[in-house]
Order: sequence, then C-alpha cells, then structure tokens
Amino acid sequence: MSNLTPLKKLQQHHQRWQGLLGSSSFLIQEIGIRLLERLELIKLEPSQILDINPLLDSQTKELLRYYPKAVVLSSHIESNSVLKPQYFWQRWGNYEKRLVADPHQLPLPEESVDFIFSNCFFFSSWDITKLVNEWHRVLRPNGLVLFSTFGPDTLKEWRVTEAKVEANTSSQAKSSSFIDMHDIGDGLLQQGFSDPVMDMEMLTIYYASFKELCQDLRVNNVAAVTPVSEVFRGKKYWEAMEENYPRDPTNHKLPVTCEIIYGHAWKLKKAPVNMPSEFAVPIQRIQRAR
Repeated sequence: MSNLTPLKKLQQHHQRWQGLLGSSSFLIQEIGIRLLERLELIKLEPSQILDINPLLDSQTKELLRYYPKAVVLSSHIESNSVLKPQYFWQRWGNYEKRLVADPHQLPLPEESVDFIFSNCFFFSSWDITKLVNEWHRVLRPNGLVLFSTFGPDTLKEWRVTEAKVEANTSSQAKSSSFIDMHDIGDGLLQQGFSDPVMDMEMLTIYYASFKELCQDLRVNNVAAVTPVSEVFRGKKYWEAMEENYPRDPTNHKLPVTCEIIYGHAWKLKKAPVNMPSEFAVPIQRIQRAR
C-alpha cells in the first residue's frame, strides 16, 4: 500500500506525463484563455498576483499584459529539475517570481497578495476547505480570487458507458465527484468570501480513437474520478468500454462533454466571526451519472 501524500502523488503524476502535458492539455490551456477574458469585466489594480497553476505553464505573461506594473508569483508544485520538499523562490523574468509550494500550504504571509488566479486546480484539490482557507488567508482585504474548474456533467459519456459495461455486476453508475457551481459559491460564502459570481459553459471534445481519449484523461488527471483499483481492469474490460462508448452520428468520433465552471469572489475587509470550518456540499446535490 502506498504511503505517498496527495501532493507527492500529484508531483509523480506530473513527472510521469510531463512529455505529453503540452499536447494533451489543450483544453486546460483553452480554459485559461477564457478565464483571462473575464478580467476585462473586472476593475482591479493589483500589485501582487498569485498564479496557481501547478501542472502547466502559467498564464503569467498574459497576466502581465493586463497588469504590467504588477509582480506575479507563479506557483508550481515542483521545480523544473529535481523535486524538492522545501519551499524556495526563483527569479523568473523581470516581474515574475517562481514559487514552488503546496497550494494548500503557501509560504506566504497573511494578506500578502491582491489577486489569485487559479486555472483548473480546484478539481484536483484533495482538501477543498484547506485550499479555500489558504486563498482567504493570503489575500489582502478587497482582494479577488478568479478560478476555473469542472462541473458534474463532465465525462458523462464515460460514466454512462462504464455503467453499461458493468450492468451484469453489482456495480452501479458512478456519481460525479465534480462539485456543482452553486455549491462552490455557497462554500466560498461560508469561508468568508463576498459576492461570489459563478457561471458555466458546456464544451464537447471529439476524439478519433478511444486510446487517445484515455491518454488525455490520464495526462490531465481528470480520470482521478475513477477509483485506483479500476486501473487494473483486464483487457476485456477496456475492449468493452471502447465498443460501448458512444460515437457522434455526424462525425463518428468519440465525444467527451466538459462542464466548465468559472468563478470569482472578493475577500471582505473583515472576515465574519464564527466562520464555518468545512466546505460543505449538500448530499442531495451530489448527482448520479446521467
């Protein structure tokens, strides 16, 4: 049995798939571009920006185009060379500083940044309460967090296919582990943030082969919704998954639905007293696969 921490598992995942991250993570890169476009509607003049994007190249250059006078702290979970458990700073260009740290435990003083930009890390978090509390801790009063993640309709074709393949067993269709945007907004309020704004859009990606589809899910860590034990399914199981996976009637390719959630919220000048300690998701809102 592995005793690796969630952070070490994510680091190893990155290290294993590093050569494919650039080509396989086009969706996350596209979401980052769309997340940046939301800054055009937000009035903000930050001097210190924290860019949390552990697995891919950050949006630092783009953030500096919006805020040329700001300093961007680009946070990653590991260095480019050797994994190091300690935190360290690394000078990276004129206005960027590279920060190697666990996003749930940042080596930053309280109220030290004006703006947190986080593209597609939220769904990979192993402790959402701790992550959101850390956002709240390092943000200055009137600071903003802007982030993206995946919603519960993501991978619905995969879950339906999985349920069909397992129809003759005691297994049932898996519930989505992605959180509904309304519950994310409620959780931000519970953790002391103000005026959360959530919106979503549906995107569909088409794959020519089942092998390519599976590779992209693994590289992007989206397949983390599948229990580890299922990685050891036999050849017949995966052949059945490929055979039963739906194809688009028009282009005959394999569709993957992605529910993309965008959110932002402000930190109050003074956090509420008696702030709840958990990021709660009502059980009635945990959806079954459709």
